[in-house]
Amino acid sequence: MTKAMLRRQKKETEEREREVRINDEKSNMGPSARDREEAALKLLLTPLHLRIKDIKADGHCMYRSVEDQLVLRNSKDGAHAHGEDGAVGEQSSEHEISDGGQGAAPPVGEDFASLRRRCAHVMRKSQWDYRPFLAQCAEDSTACNAAWVAYCLEVEDSAAWGGQMELGALAKALGRCIKVYTAHMPVVVMGEEFAVEGGEAPLVVCFQQHAFGLGEHYNSVVGL
Repeated sequence: MTKAMLRRQKKETEEREREVRINDEKSNMGPSARDREEAALKLLLTPLHLRIKDIKADGHCMYRSVEDQLVLRNSKDGAHAHGEDGAVGEQSSEHEISDGGQGAAPPVGEDFASLRRRCAHVMRKSQWDYRPFLAQCAEDSTACNAAWVAYCLEVEDSAAWGGQMELGALAKALGRCIKVYTAHMPVVVMGEEFAVEGGEAPLVVCFQQHAFGLGEHYNSVVGL
């Protein structure tokens, strides 16, 4: 056996020993925050005959989770029937806000990119339902208006993470009720006004705080 082969063998042995030490340390530390959260969600969802369906973590996870639900329920026709919430939020005449050329509602689509556009459209049209929750956009001023335009562009055409505010706008855009399960909080219902008896079933997602190293993440929730 050559010296190079011996060195390679030694390195491989050291790597295996290192992996064993890491696994031993993890075992001694007990369950991680992610493990505990997933266990709590499983305990919550299993009696309801539901489970988590993993969604890609790429910044679009909330939109992809809703996309997965729409595809699962084959609900494109339902979205057409409900249509867009076209309400226009209160707006100061002193500082007109451009809707970025999106005067008409974007076409209905099930893919995450279409959902981003529809979400941004609702937020622009009903801006004062959302702007007070963003410190940089909360006032009717030139700087805040510019920040709001930039924020909506991010929602529409970037991989910026979407949270509860965007999910609420998406519920309005789709005219659908969206239920959000979390490990240690009551179920949050977005678009509750669309939960009509005998109507379309709600879309169901879950929010996880410890899913990945970067933290917060949305997944789809499906039947067992």
